[in-house]
Amino acid sequence: MTNEERKQEYEKQDAICKAKMAVVQPWLEQFAKEYNETHPGEIGTGFYDDVVILRGPHDDKFFWKTAEGNKLRERNLKGEISIVSVRWSGAAFVIEYKFEGNKIYEYQGQLFQAPKWAPVASDFIYEGKHYSVPLDVALAAKELHAADEYRGVLWGNMHESR
Repeated sequence: MTNEERKQEYEKQDAICKAKMAVVQPWLEQFAKEYNETHPGEIGTGFYDDVVILRGPHDDKFFWKTAEGNKLRERNLKGEISIVSVRWSGAAFVIEYKFEGNKIYEYQGQLFQAPKWAPVASDFIYEGKHYSVPLDVALAAKELHAADEYRGVLWGNMHESR
């Protein structure tokens, strides 16, 4: 891949990040506003101003130290759910999937069979408690993570090859 191709791909991923952030960030801001109505001042603006999404569970208090968190972590490892966390917040989006059977896929001219999972429900966990989150917001958070990771790799490659 040439540097020009990397730059074009970087711009594509950057546009995806901006589009997904436009879905995730306002939802987090609204969540913080509503949460602070009953917990004054607990969630600051850093919760939604500098959003970075991480893959997997990152809250030591919940996902590693509670029975429920351990069950969710195990389901995540099995592929039944996916978890993406909001960095430094103790919050995570959980997306539940339904197995829809095996599907034939083509990759580089070869066919292979793999399970097909469809997203069916989502949850938002903050401080060990579950809150309702629209599925499209949770999926946008997951897609934001993927685009941001790829964008970072492209950025590094563009600057390394100079």
